[in-house]
Amino acid sequence: MTGRGTRHVLQSQRLRTGYIVELLDSGLPLSVVLRAAGVTTLHSLSRYPGFLAPVAEERALELMRGGAG
Repeated sequence: MTGRGTRHVLQSQRLRTGYIVELLDSGLPLSVVLRAAGVTTLHSLSRYPGFLAPVAEERALELMRGGAG
């Protein structure tokens, strides 16, 4: 939503970005996120990493070792 005075206008691109970032943060496999987003390449997702929630180093290591999500 963007503010225009006291009104807020929904922007579909911002809603879409939030949805894609939420999917990425949830730990879904990239192939699932690509399909849900309706895109076919990782390049299409290149603008989203800056919006992802940080992952603690210990948690990242656990995930890389195959730890449960």
